Amino acid sequence: MRHWYVYHSQKTMKATYLSLAESSAYSKSNRRELCLGDIIWVIEGDQDNPTNFSIADCFKYTESDYPSPHGPFSDFKLKISGSSLLKIGGLTLDKSMPWFDVLHSKYLSKQKSFNNITDENDIVNGLFDVSDAII
Repeated sequence: MRHWYVYHSQKTMKATYLSLAESSAYSKSNRRELCLGDIIWVIEGDQDNPTNFSIADCFKYTESDYPSPHGPFSDFKLKISGSSLLKIGGLTLDKSMPWFDVLHSKYLSKQKSFNNITDENDIVNGLFDVSDAII
């Protein structure tokens, strides 16, 4: 089981994560390295300036699909989904937390939107600590 970070930008997706009404993430590549059972952490950035970040979801990857070539997700090649492991989503992240600073500097600020963070122990532990996700 690996941990993945996925960024959901309200600006890019033209919608909030909550409006998708399911635990899912989209990728512009096929992501062959993903395995069923991997944990997906969805971090959402709002449209404020400066951007506020939250843990929108955490789910165990259980199925995949290919988005329709028509419609709002036509730019994406893969949709992964599963069941949420969070009691509540939309947990605002405190930018002063040291692990969030690493997440921000290595991934968010570099616009890396879908990454394996299994070896980022401080980030994974920080996500667990603030979210109470149940694996």
